[in-house]
Amino acid sequence: MISRRRFLSMSSAAAAFVLPVLKSSRAQAQTALPKRVVFFHTPLGTVREGWLPTGSETSFTLSPILQPLAPYKDRLLIIDGLAFDPIAAPSGATTGNHKEPGSMLTGRSCEGRDEASKHTNISVDQWLKGKLPSSVRVKSLELITAYRSDYSLRADRSLFSALGPNLPVIPEADPQRAFDRTFMGVTGAGGTGSMPDPAAERLRLERKSVLDTVVKELTGLQPALTGFERAKLDQHLTAVRELEQTFQPPTSGTTMVQAGCVVPSRPAAVPQYEMGSLPARLKSHLQLVAASMACDLVRVAVVGSENGQGRASPGWLGSGFDTNWHDAFTHNTTGHSQHQAIHTWYAQQFAYLVGLFKAVPEGNGTMLDNTALVMFSEQGCRYSSSGPSEHSHAQLPYVVAGSCGGHFKQGRFVSVGTKSHKDFLFNCIRAMGFSDSTFGNVSGAPLPQLVA
Repeated sequence: MISRRRFLSMSSAAAAFVLPVLKSSRAQAQTALPKRVVFFHTPLGTVREGWLPTGSETSFTLSPILQPLAPYKDRLLIIDGLAFDPIAAPSGATTGNHKEPGSMLTGRSCEGRDEASKHTNISVDQWLKGKLPSSVRVKSLELITAYRSDYSLRADRSLFSALGPNLPVIPEADPQRAFDRTFMGVTGAGGTGSMPDPAAERLRLERKSVLDTVVKELTGLQPALTGFERAKLDQHLTAVRELEQTFQPPTSGTTMVQAGCVVPSRPAAVPQYEMGSLPARLKSHLQLVAASMACDLVRVAVVGSENGQGRASPGWLGSGFDTNWHDAFTHNTTGHSQHQAIHTWYAQQFAYLVGLFKAVPEGNGTMLDNTALVMFSEQGCRYSSSGPSEHSHAQLPYVVAGSCGGHFKQGRFVSVGTKSHKDFLFNCIRAMGFSDSTFGNVSGAPLPQLVA
């Protein structure tokens, strides 16, 4: 039988060749505009004195790190006071250093350690995906700007998304595969499109055959299991069948007709794990998210700039940065300026994403009006005048751009006291139009300080 790890590795690549084409769910006669949420992760907290704005809630000055977002200041909600405080895992187990990413979107601690770590709840992005109408073709994107091949080995450090306990979603690192999964066979309003080539079609059929075999073998196991083990198998089988549905042949003659839908060019190939190509991969991912949401193919996305340990060497920032920045700058008191420069660069990338959404007309405004773009980190502000605070779980840096249809009150710098990052996830649920007080095995309520 194919192991779960082998299947997950296979299915990540297989999902790149999603070929069915559906008509746009946003027909011209439809009046309700879709809501969307994008989670944009930056690793290793930040430098507090370089990140924290000054002033009052509505009259504030952006910090040096957040200066790239100045053109969109009136569209920002800057949140101070969120803490990494998930619900404890059922076993109460803790994992190693940099364990936070796997709990950021699930609201519950991972259990196990290192390569054996595992999620203990569904992540909010996958929960939201399950709530979306079937007319939204791809529904969600899970992307990573990986710089080495081991990003998929640790649920705690690297994997934000999960279909449920011990069911990680492996993010896509290759921009071309991510594009093919999303746009192959789609024609935009302007007539541009992306059609499958023969090699891609062969690979689609091969991988569909593998999934058919997996479904058959899992189904054969069902009668032999009961209770918890049967529930786990059923959950996994549901996830496999959902993936299998994406391997249907393209429907001829159907077209995306949404006015804002412009199919971009397929991104150029870049070395997947080459350090210097990380900025190009990240830019391709951000462009894909914006374009796919303009076509209403996707409404939820998670973009990981690196994994949770931040071991890339950002030589593109200049002399002195071509080194492992986790080890060189975040564990000593002499790396503050470099750490700040790195997170200023991340803010520039986030500002680029905000600009992409603001450039797409929608309804009486732009696509940004109906989206929440969330920039966050899994650790707190690591430095202040009182000294270093390594692996801090306090004062996580969160910035939301866009109101997601009016939920988030913009143009503000808000302190929420000390609240769990888990609570913020319920703001995202509410912003997307759902009133649920639970997702998976986590309960909560939105933070009223953030609401318009």
